[in-house]
Amino acid sequence: MWEFVDFYPVSLTNDSALDMAAYGPGIKHVTKESWEGHRKDWYSIGTYDAINDKWTPDNPELDVGIGYRCDYGRFFASKSLYDPLKKRRITWGYVAESDKHNQGLTRGWATIFNVGRTVVLNRKTRTHLLHWPVEEIESLRYNGQEFNEIELEPGTIIPLEIGTAT
Repeated sequence: MWEFVDFYPVSLTNDSALDMAAYGPGIKHVTKESWEGHRKDWYSIGTYDAINDKWTPDNPELDVGIGYRCDYGRFFASKSLYDPLKKRRITWGYVAESDKHNQGLTRGWATIFNVGRTVVLNRKTRTHLLHWPVEEIESLRYNGQEFNEIELEPGTIIPLEIGTAT
């Protein structure tokens, strides 16, 4: 059984994301799935026929769950949204812990959400999606301060004065 299914259009001509209603020439559609059994996200790119409500993968041999993964780490159960102000599609998902299940129970939580990523179709290949952290991530920790001429040896601990965390 597929879980966390996502379905959205991508442009063949530029990096602007498209609203769900987009349909026609110059547009492909992505189908993405994940399920608890493999804890991975798989996708396929194809053509959506809105009149017959039918999606056909461009390459059936690399259909969903067979070919392309969204991420090759511990990333799964992603969902996306369309940001109409910045004309981008943002996706985020769970990142599983690498420790044992009972450690999550002791800690009181397991898995985290990743930083949101923009997602676009790679226009060179037309077969792969490109993910990149959203631009807002650049403003989270940068305060204009640079640390130059610091030498780190194995086991070195050097406190850096960076201000307080929020």
